[in-house]
Amino acid sequence: MYKDTIVARTTAEGQGAVGMVRLSGDQCLRIIAKLINPVKTELVPRRLYLGKIYDLKNNVIDEITYIFCQSPSSFTGEDTVEIFSHGSPVIINMIIDLCLSLGARMALPGEFTKRAFMNGKIDLTQAESVAELVSAQAEEEVKIAAQMLGGSFGRKIKSIREELLLIIGWVEASIDFPEEDDATTFNRDNLLGRIKNIMDTITLMISSYTEGQRIRNGVHITIAGLTNVGKSSLMNVLFDKEKSIVTPIHGTTRDVIEGTLTISGIRVVFRDTAGIRKTDCAIEKEGIKRTKKVLSQTDLLIYLIDAEKKSVQEDLFFINEFKDKKIIYAVNKIDCVNKENIRWINKIPQYPCFISALKHEGIKEIKIQVENFIKKFTSQKSNLGYTVNQRHYNCLKDGLEFLRKACAEIKQNVSEELFLEYMYDAKNRLSEIIGEISPEDILNSIFSNFCIGK
Repeated sequence: MYKDTIVARTTAEGQGAVGMVRLSGDQCLRIIAKLINPVKTELVPRRLYLGKIYDLKNNVIDEITYIFCQSPSSFTGEDTVEIFSHGSPVIINMIIDLCLSLGARMALPGEFTKRAFMNGKIDLTQAESVAELVSAQAEEEVKIAAQMLGGSFGRKIKSIREELLLIIGWVEASIDFPEEDDATTFNRDNLLGRIKNIMDTITLMISSYTEGQRIRNGVHITIAGLTNVGKSSLMNVLFDKEKSIVTPIHGTTRDVIEGTLTISGIRVVFRDTAGIRKTDCAIEKEGIKRTKKVLSQTDLLIYLIDAEKKSVQEDLFFINEFKDKKIIYAVNKIDCVNKENIRWINKIPQYPCFISALKHEGIKEIKIQVENFIKKFTSQKSNLGYTVNQRHYNCLKDGLEFLRKACAEIKQNVSEELFLEYMYDAKNRLSEIIGEISPEDILNSIFSNFCIGK
């Protein structure tokens, strides 16, 4: 338990109908007894009370409701009080200032959740999921964060760790009592089988990483093509607003312009890029350089070709640089040319969409292809009830490697002591996932990314 009491606003900044201030620590009841009237001498935990909050000169600030949660049956595991006032930032700040004047301390980013973790209310994977839920920008991000918050992943890691401890205990006993029938010397196949089962489980967990990264980071789609082909016009049509400047002047777009949509529950980042052409303009050259960098990192490329062109030789040269990418081809300005009269269509690697960004024609076909790509791109279902993040992935991968080394030692009939060293390394690396072994710098890094109030 912590000795100090912390306070922070837990609703978003700005005005709203209701604002919430949270206190956590053993001084909660003492503080609100001096601010709220009436305060009963014996508050029933988890019951909502009505009262008025006063400043230190006994002036009414607001009529509020409040709720008390008693340790250890609270989110943080400490006594907590949550005060619900009207949502004026002035009122909320006055309440916080009063709490501070009566001995509370302003909470650090993520400190409520960190206290919940340190007091054993949640494991580290659940703590991370709180931050992911707060920052989620699309439905699928919410789903994977909520699954992790449920604790199934943490429970699975604990189960694996317990199995590793049983194996370690068995091997240590066989060292002390080598003459026993169940000693390691006589049961290597059984030992290897149990470790292989653990390795298979970890491998399955690792397989969920790719899907999780795609959902957490969003799908990145880049619109590219030669200059003045209509990339910015298509960007504006997709967003139904003017995000990019459109003019008949070649090279208008000099920098990468981004916009985000939600498609099929996935966050999708679209990028409008500078047109590709030979130029002596230093600024335009830099724009083209940035375009190529973005294209090397994109998940899907929408490549536009001008329907009025007589040749696509220059386009094909550019397309060849990124032939390893998934590409949707679109022939733009079809309002100016009959598509039956376009002689170079068969030279394009795949049949294109025919669109007019100016007339908003054919856009539905591009949207359908984009949606199909997203569904396929994020369809690697792990069926585990969770998807691991980068930190989990690194720990799991290291743990798996230590288990492989442990198995190699057993197969080579070396001493059990070296085998045990790898087993302990594997157990410790997996324990880091749930926070049972966590260097302070790792914890600080995780919780510093939270918002104040969580």
